Parts: sequence; structure tokens; C-alpha cells
Amino acid sequence: MTAPSTTWIVGSIAWDTILHFEKYPVNGKFALPYKTLERVGGSPANTVKALATTGISAGFVTGIGEDPLGKVLRQSLLDSQISKLDIIKGVSQKCLVFLDETGERTIIPYGERGWHLINLNNTPLEPGDTVFLPGGSENALSDLKIAKEKGCKTIVGIQALLNPNHPGADIALGSTSDLPEEINPEDFLDRFPRIVYTRGVKGVDQYERGGVIHQDAFPAKVIDTTGAGDAFTAGYLAGLAKGYADGRKGLEAGARWAALMVSLEASVPPNWSTVLGSHNFF
Repeated sequence: MTAPSTTWIVGSIAWDTILHFEKYPVNGKFALPYKTLERVGGSPANTVKALATTGISAGFVTGIGEDPLGKVLRQSLLDSQISKLDIIKGVSQKCLVFLDETGERTIIPYGERGWHLINLNNTPLEPGDTVFLPGGSENALSDLKIAKEKGCKTIVGIQALLNPNHPGADIALGSTSDLPEEINPEDFLDRFPRIVYTRGVKGVDQYERGGVIHQDAFPAKVIDTTGAGDAFTAGYLAGLAKGYADGRKGLEAGARWAALMVSLEASVPPNWSTVLGSHNFF
């Protein structure tokens, strides 16, 4: 019996310090948060932890330091449902997350950075696997080459559109915060045959040569937008992994998951089983 293919996500896990402000800090002024929380985060880690709850084989390639914080980050991965881990000796990442009165967040990484240490050099990729490279790594292009040579489906962060020397990938995925407003995703379909572009409350559009598929956002009471994009990505990747190649199921799954996520105070999206209608969805 052939083993199921794995969806790999490459990137960081981090320790998040969440600062809640009644009014967003103004340059040169004093701002006191009314609430402070600390929790494990990091967008790639959030995504793969959520993805693993859908029942597919999910793999994570990351770097973690050998310090007390690193032990906490590592244990959070071991306690998840992630199927395959490739943990490289690296740096324990930390982020400040500012939340304003509307629940919108600003993320500020600080301390030593370890993106350059994360790579696919020794990851046990198999033909037919999917590799998602969200972006930001100095090794992104070399990792992309490795994934393609292994016969994997490749997905990259949508900011790759801005690099004229990028060789392209099967899918580019990201949000309006990743691209200038004047950018038209349809102009880049020669290098990226499918582009998935999330637009917050305006929903998400999937661009291909054959046209555009739009998915509306689902209504939600916004408490904290942290992890909303990660929830969407997990739902979209799950749809692909479960064989819904045209993307429609993934778009809806991601939109439903994101709507639940913004109503919660968390970094990691909740288990897929808690999403409305998930039991009969895939």
C-alpha cells in the first residue's frame, strides 16, 4: 500500500508576547497595554498544527534553539498532531504582537533571527509531497529547487511575485498585507499558474488562466485577527491534500476556519473538528 503524501511547511515557530491596547500606540507617546498574554505562535507553526488536525499527513521543517524557551517550543510541536518533524538546531524565535481595539494586529519579531538556518537539505521529501515555503528564508530559492527536483508540488508566499528572478511555483498564496495595492495578481500567472489572494473581510480570490474563483468571507465577531491567515492556509492546503484540486473546497474551508479564528483569543487555529460543518465537509 502506498503511503499517503505529506504536506510540508517550512518556517519558524516563535514565542509570542501579546499586548492589548485600547488605543494603538502613537509615535513618541506613552502607551500602556491593558492586558498582556504569552503563548506559542509563529505563522508557519500555527498553520501546520492546524493542518495536522484535518487528518492528513502534515510535516514541519523548522529551527529551534537549545535553550529553555526552545524546550517549550519543541514540546508544543511534540504535543501536536504533526506527522513528521524535521527540527534543525537553530534559534528560538520571539515576537511582539500588538492588538488594537478592533482586534487588528501588528507583529514585530525581535532578538536573534534564525531563518538562514532552516532548510530542506535533509528533509525526507517524497515525490507527490507538497512543500509550502511561506517566504522570508534566505534558503527559499534553494529549497524550492530541492522540492521541484524531488517531484513535489510547490507553493510559495505571494510576495514571490515581486521578485522578477523568482523561477515560479505551482501556487503563490498570501494576503493584501504582502503586496502593494497596485499589484494585479493576474499579471504573474506566467510564472505562478495559480495565485490565491486573501483580502480580509472582502474574501479571497483564486486566479488562474481560466478565470477567477471568489470566496466570500464568513461573518464573524472579531476579537483577535492573529492566526486568521494561518487558519485560512490550513483549510486551503487540506482541501488540496484531500484531492480537491480545483481549490474550491479549500477556499471555503479556509474561509470558514478563519471566521472562527478571529472570534477567539489565540495564535494557533482551533482543531478542524470545531469548525462549523467540518464533519461532513471533506
